[in-house]
Amino acid sequence: MNNYYLTLPIAIVSDKKLVPFEKILLAHIHSLSKAQDYCYANNHYFAKIHNVSKRTITKYISLLNEKGYIKCESRKIQTDNTKRKIYIINIIIRFSIRETP
Repeated sequence: MNNYYLTLPIAIVSDKKLVPFEKILLAHIHSLSKAQDYCYANNHYFAKIHNVSKRTITKYISLLNEKGYIKCESRKIQTDNTKRKIYIINIIIRFSIRETP
């Protein structure tokens, strides 16, 4: 069993523009962004942790991007492999990365 946990900043909890799963996924991205200011987890990882399909993760990553909470940057590292960085770009949430324990 993993001792990993998520922090859910009040800026995410109280955001009325987000549905519950968007809040959870954004909190997960937020938690993984603390060390490097970006998250590099792939959709397979998120799907496994949250017990949903990769298609569901793709949908919600796209929605968070469209709503202006995150920005994804991808680069090809091999012919069949792409590495993605997810940045939190919502200013209130981004500043909370360094404020939460």
